[in-house]
Amino acid sequence: MKKLFAIFALFVLISSAFCQIKTGSDIPNADFEIWDSLVKFTPKFWPFQLNASEVPDSYGGNFACKLINDTVQGSPGVIMYGQTSDGINFTGGTPYSQRPDSVEAYIKYSIAPNDTAYMLAYFKKTGFPVSYLNMIPLASGTDTSAFQLFKAKINWAVPVILPDSVIFAVISTSPNSMDSIPGSNVLIVDDIIFKGTSITQQLPNNDFELADTTIFYSPQGWYVDSENMIPGFPHPVEKTTDTSSGN
Repeated sequence: MKKLFAIFALFVLISSAFCQIKTGSDIPNADFEIWDSLVKFTPKFWPFQLNASEVPDSYGGNFACKLINDTVQGSPGVIMYGQTSDGINFTGGTPYSQRPDSVEAYIKYSIAPNDTAYMLAYFKKTGFPVSYLNMIPLASGTDTSAFQLFKAKINWAVPVILPDSVIFAVISTSPNSMDSIPGSNVLIVDDIIFKGTSITQQLPNNDFELADTTIFYSPQGWYVDSENMIPGFPHPVEKTTDTSSGN
């Protein structure tokens, strides 16, 4: 008898719990008829981008590139001609055939204590390095309200030989910190320029005046991590007209 009573009590408890669950009609935008749009402007031609956007806050021209650390996702801000999976080994790049003595950039920034933002320049010939992996510190543990000019020498490992490509990146944190983002760094970079005798070749869109426009759609009332979507990669949620009802 006690066993039967216990089973009945459990049934009543489960039934009560189910009755408290909202039905589909109570879920906001359950039919996905209402969508929000997020427009992102990102630097054109830079093939690898993460937490990067075009902003109308520039040293010269109309636009610059803003990089931020995403402390929630644990990812830095990066723009790169090239590819990397670990922040240590780099592949790819963009064609380049001159030997600059140095590189300059205008930046303004807010960098967390004990962290440093970097530029990276790495020249190659037929896949082999002809320069050292130039890791150029930009700013460390401080901030500024105005653009600052940064200059750095490029160190060549092989004399005379001209490169045929360069891997170039700007990173909003130290590459050693990319697995553990220390703070909410913000880095705005503009006018990256290679300098030297007879240097006429610059990186494509080195002044960030050209941008790609990408529109992400998200169902209103539903959480979609659109802020961290990378242009050129599939969006995890898509708007479609293939429906069982509605539009």
